[in-house]
Order: sequence, then structure tokens, then C-alpha cells
Amino acid sequence: MSLMSQPQCSGQPATWLGDDPDASDITVAGAALSRQMTTTAETNPYAMFRVTGDMQPLRLEAMSDGDPSIRLETPDGDLLAENDDAVGLNSRIEQSVGPGDYCVRLIPVGNADMTATVQLTRPDMSALLVDPVDTTIAPLKRLPRPWARGR
Repeated sequence: MSLMSQPQCSGQPATWLGDDPDASDITVAGAALSRQMTTTAETNPYAMFRVTGDMQPLRLEAMSDGDPSIRLETPDGDLLAENDDAVGLNSRIEQSVGPGDYCVRLIPVGNADMTATVQLTRPDMSALLVDPVDTTIAPLKRLPRPWARGR
């Protein structure tokens, strides 16, 4: 039995978003890849996932009672996308990427101690975050004034 080396993102230890490299391949995943991640004053954790095949559109989200920010990076640390506050204080990145391994970094905004659900999906899968209902108040229509008739 061979030992699998721990994935690395920007030289830091990472965790596979699925349980292992094969379970972390969003191209062939039968369901969302999701993991609870916890930040502290000393650590902003990384999770790694894989894309095989052609260009893959994906949706990366972080949801917490805190204020999670997420970064999509290459394993070498090159920033591909980042987001904070896409849906309320929660974060979402929608991006297409080619074959390879990718890293997501969870960064708290404000309180350093935070736990968030980080989820990766394809567009054909259900999103973690639901866009808020439009609460814009429509202007009132001007109603006819009955006392103004016949003037």
C-alpha cells in the first residue's frame, strides 16, 4: 500500500475537499464537494480539488455565521479569483478552469475564529447560497383623485 502525500497549497498543508484526490474531482463528482473548515488567529486553511478533462465551469461558495472570504488559487499560490460578501456576508466565486489541481483558501474577515461550510459545485448542481429575494420597494402608482374629476 502506497502512502499518499499530503496536498500542498502555497507551501502550506491542505486537505482534499473530498476524502482523497479521486473523490475531490469536480468533473466526475455525483454531488457537491463540501467540507467544514475552521480558521483561527494562526491559520487560514486550504482545501484542494481537482479538475480532469476540458474546461470546467464551477461554483465555489463559503457560508458561515461569520464573514468568510474565499480565494481560488493554483497550488503554487497564484491567485485566480477571490470574493467577499457575494450573498450577504457569504462568498461565491463562479469561474471556469482547465484540468489540474486547485486550492481554495478560507479567510475570515473580522473575527479570526470562524467555521464555514466550503462547497464546490458545477452549474448543474444546487448552490449552497441562495440569492436574497429582491426587497426593493416599488414606487407607488399615482391613483386618480376622485375629487379632481370634472375640473
